[in-house]
Amino acid sequence: MFTKLKRIKPLLKATKNQNFSMQRKLMIYLIVILTAFFLILTVVLTFFGIFSDNDKQLSNIINVYHTDVSKNINKYCNNLSARGIKLAKDLSAEYNELAELSDIELKDFNDSPYLIKPLEEKFYIHINNALQSVNCSGAYFILDATVNSQIDRAEDSRSSLYLRYVNINVSNPVTPYITYYRGIPDIARVYGIELHNRWNLEADISRIPEFNKLKHMKSEDLADETYIWSKRISIAGTWENAMILCVPIRDARNRFVGMCGFEVSELYFMLLYPGFKSDYGSMTTVLAASDGRELNLSTGLKGGVEDTYPVAGEKFNIIYKKYLNIYKNESSYDTSYVGIQKLLDISEYDKWYSVTLLPIDNYNSYIFLRRIKLAAVGIITLIVVAVLSAYMSNRFVAPIVDNLQLLREESAASRNSGRKSGILEIDELVNFLNLKSQNSDEKLPPKLEKVVDKFIEKLKDLSPQERIIFNYYIEGHDMESLPGLTYISLETIKKHNLNIYKKLGINSLDELIIYIDLLKRCSRINELY
Repeated sequence: MFTKLKRIKPLLKATKNQNFSMQRKLMIYLIVILTAFFLILTVVLTFFGIFSDNDKQLSNIINVYHTDVSKNINKYCNNLSARGIKLAKDLSAEYNELAELSDIELKDFNDSPYLIKPLEEKFYIHINNALQSVNCSGAYFILDATVNSQIDRAEDSRSSLYLRYVNINVSNPVTPYITYYRGIPDIARVYGIELHNRWNLEADISRIPEFNKLKHMKSEDLADETYIWSKRISIAGTWENAMILCVPIRDARNRFVGMCGFEVSELYFMLLYPGFKSDYGSMTTVLAASDGRELNLSTGLKGGVEDTYPVAGEKFNIIYKKYLNIYKNESSYDTSYVGIQKLLDISEYDKWYSVTLLPIDNYNSYIFLRRIKLAAVGIITLIVVAVLSAYMSNRFVAPIVDNLQLLREESAASRNSGRKSGILEIDELVNFLNLKSQNSDEKLPPKLEKVVDKFIEKLKDLSPQERIIFNYYIEGHDMESLPGLTYISLETIKKHNLNIYKKLGINSLDELIIYIDLLKRCSRINELY
C-alpha cells in the first residue's frame, strides 16, 4: 500500500516541472487527490479489520445460528431424558406389581416365556404411548433376562420390546408408521402392528455397553434421575445409526432389573436440525463427544446439510483459534472444517458438544471471491475517478480556454521567451499582454473587448464591502494582507471573495487578477473605480 503512495510523488513532481495544459494539470491533481484518498481509506479500513477480519465476521454468523441450535439440542435431549425417567418409573411400577402378585424375582424370568409375555404386554401400552407422544424415532425396554439361556451368546441376548418408526424421510416426515422391531410376536398380532423386516425376539446388549454400565452400578447410585446417553450405535439389521437414551428400571429394593428409553436415529436428527445455508456455504451441526483435544464424530449424530457433501471422516483434531476452531481430519489434513462448539449439559457421564461445521474449502473460496470483488471495485473506482477528474477539469477550464482563444485569434506574434508559469494557457496570455504593453496603440480584439466590457458592467452588482476588497486587489494587495487593512477576519474575506467570483462570473482569485492586469495594460483600469 505504501509503495503505491510513493509512486504518486514522482507524478506530483512531474506536474510541477512540466509545461502541461491547465486542463491536464488539474485532471492529474484531481486523480492524485482522489486516488490518495481511496488508498488512505483502504489503509484505515484494513487497519481496523474491515477487510481482513473475515474470521470474526464468520464467527458472528455461525454464533447466531449455533447459539440457537445448541439451545434447542440441549432442550430436546433434556426433555427426552425427563420423559425417559417418567417411562422408567411407570415400567418399574408395573414390574413391581407383577413381581409382588406372582411372588417372583428377576432370576425367575430366565427361561420363562410365560412370565415374560404378560410383562411385555403390560409394558407395551407404556412404550407405545411414549413413542407417539415424544419426538423420537423409537422407544424400547430391555429386561435383564432371556427366554433361552442355553443358546450361543445367551449372556448378550435379553428380552426386549422395541417399537420403531420406519418411513421417516425428507419427502414424508409427517406420517411414519410404527413397526415391531423386538419382542414376542403374539403381542404385535394382538395390536395389529407389522413386524419390522429385521425383527428379532430379543435385543443384543453387546451393541449397547450402557446396559452393563447401569447393571453394575451400586443400588445406592441408581437414583430417580439416573440416565445415560449412549454413544452412536448401529441398529442391528439396518443401515441406520442412532443414539439411545438409557434409563434404569428398578425393583422395589432399588435393584437394576432392566432399562428403557428412546432412540434418536441419525436420519431423525437430520430432519430435526437441517443444515444452514449462508454466504460462506452450507453449515451442519453435529452432536458428538469430545475430550477437548479431539472431536469424535463416530460417537454422535450429524445434522442435515443443504448441499450434498457429507461430513468427511470420523475423528478431528481441534485447533483453537481466536474466533473459530479448525477441525482437521486425523487421517487426512485435506479434509478440514472451521466452526465453533458448545458444551451441553445433557449427561453427567460424558462431555457432549454441539458443533457447527463449515468446510474450510468453502470458506477459503468465499474469501478468495470476496478479494476478487474488492479488487474489481478498486479498479472500477479508479476508472470512475479518472473519468470524473477529466470531466471536472474540462468543465472548470473551459471558460478560461474560451477567453484565451479570443486572444490567440487576434495575435500571431511570437511568444515571450521569459519565465514560464508552467500552465500553457497562462503563459500564452502573458505573451499577449507583453505584446500589448509594447504596442499601446493596439486595441483589444472585438470578442475579448466584449468579455472585458461585460466584466466591468458586473462590477455594479458588488456590495460596498465587496467593492472595498476588490479595490485592494486592484492596488496589488494579496488576500492574506486584507484582514489587517479591512479589520475583518480571513474567513469573512474568503466569503466575500466567493460572492465576488459569483457576481463577476469568474472562478478564482487568479482569474480576477488576470482581468485587472489586462485592464491595466490596456489603459482601462480607471473604468474599475
